[in-house]
Amino acid sequence: ELVGNILESNNFGKFKVLEYVGKKWTDTYNQKHYKIQFIETGYIAEDVRLEYIKRGKVRDRFKPSLYKVGYLGDYNVETEIDKKLRDTWRKMIERCYDESHRQYKDYGGNGVFVDTSWHNMSTFITDAKTLINWDEKSKNWNDYSLDKDYYASNCYSKDTCVWLTIGDNALYSKSKPFKSIDKCGNEMIWISQVDCAKHFNIKQQSVSEVLTGRNKKTRDGMYFEFIDKSVNYRYELK
Repeated sequence: ELVGNILESNNFGKFKVLEYVGKKWTDTYNQKHYKIQFIETGYIAEDVRLEYIKRGKVRDRFKPSLYKVGYLGDYNVETEIDKKLRDTWRKMIERCYDESHRQYKDYGGNGVFVDTSWHNMSTFITDAKTLINWDEKSKNWNDYSLDKDYYASNCYSKDTCVWLTIGDNALYSKSKPFKSIDKCGNEMIWISQVDCAKHFNIKQQSVSEVLTGRNKKTRDGMYFEFIDKSVNYRYELK
């Protein structure tokens, strides 16, 4: 009786009942199942309970429902890792598109955005497992976070993100890269004054004083100067 009818869900717009699939055991009783298609996105749900159709509790997995941007796609989240990645995806969308989010001013309010391919949670979960350092992230979940600053990018995408340690993440996002020039003219690029000072066996204060202009050079003839962040100043990842 429902086949061919156009009905409406509570939150995802209108859908058409395409065909009757048959009866299936659901919990403790037989339940009729149908194939439906959402009008707006064209998404087809292959196996939907009659009770969900009647109550309007059908979900269009391709309708942007998370801050009018994010949608689920066709990936079935089952494992604990997938659930954690789903949470990472949701937080990424929130800080870029939820104006009431406490971090919005540093992200969406500062021009940071999510690539359209990652509006799809399914694509994000698949891509996230191919990013640099995924093996380390999966083993030490709380020690790594999704990072775009490694590539000095304002976009979250497969091509502009890596999994980075919490410490390095903070370093790349807040540091001012600089270069060192020794008395022979050899140059090196740094993002940490501490690392630089240790490398040359000098005090960090000496590096800082040259960078801020308090001294022209160190006693050993070292010179330091800030560089533009567009220069590739990041440590190599393997």
